[in-house]
Amino acid sequence: MAESRQFELCVAQTVLHLPCFFPSVSSVKTNLLPLYYVELLDAAAHPLFLVSAYDIANSSAEHRLRMDATLKSSVERGTVILMDSGNYEGFWKGGPAWVVDQFHETARTSEHHLCFCYDNQEPPDTAEAIADDVIERVLRDQEHTIGTVVPIVHGETDLLADATNT
Repeated sequence: MAESRQFELCVAQTVLHLPCFFPSVSSVKTNLLPLYYVELLDAAAHPLFLVSAYDIANSSAEHRLRMDATLKSSVERGTVILMDSGNYEGFWKGGPAWVVDQFHETARTSEHHLCFCYDNQEPPDTAEAIADDVIERVLRDQEHTIGTVVPIVHGETDLLADATNT
């Protein structure tokens, strides 16, 4: 018998109709500063968007204040904000190392409803170890965020099904 598919997800007193799309704000491969994209999405009252913790943390002091004010405005209007761990931007921007403590500071202070865990780019090599690693990261990150942490699972393709069912 086929399983019934969910078409709604309740997040932060908001019902998301599935599938849904979170426009992604990132400093990688873009023409404008992340702040300007966040301000545009806020002005357009877009119901969902994703923003990188790396980009928030690496904004100038003035832009960080504007970013935080805009994120707060979006949340007050009912926008659901998903914060990314910033590992993608940290890798491609190649600047100073982006470390978990920087992610935690940003996740603790900048508005969001959901955030991806600070994911392991070099996962273990067994399904059980991958599952244990992801659970440990989610629980650790949850202690440092104002939102709900969502796992990211990396690993060899043949291990992923078992890792996510462990």
